[in-house]
Amino acid sequence: MVIEVPEELRELGKAMAEQLAEVQRTLARQGGGKAVDYALVEQAMWEAAGRTEREAHRAILFRQMVEIY
Repeated sequence: MVIEVPEELRELGKAMAEQLAEVQRTLARQGGGKAVDYALVEQAMWEAAGRTEREAHRAILFRQMVEIY
């Protein structure tokens, strides 16, 4: 699947790609009957989602600032 990201949302696109990569890394470490420290999984997902959310807010706020001035 290819997702086209406008230039003005480039950093958001990068954050989304990093979040997806983190999910893939987490899935790759799972399975095989191994015990899972889910607190570590939660932390990694929280951090990745936070980066995506910050970039989304940054893009929205930047647009609002540009429209004001």
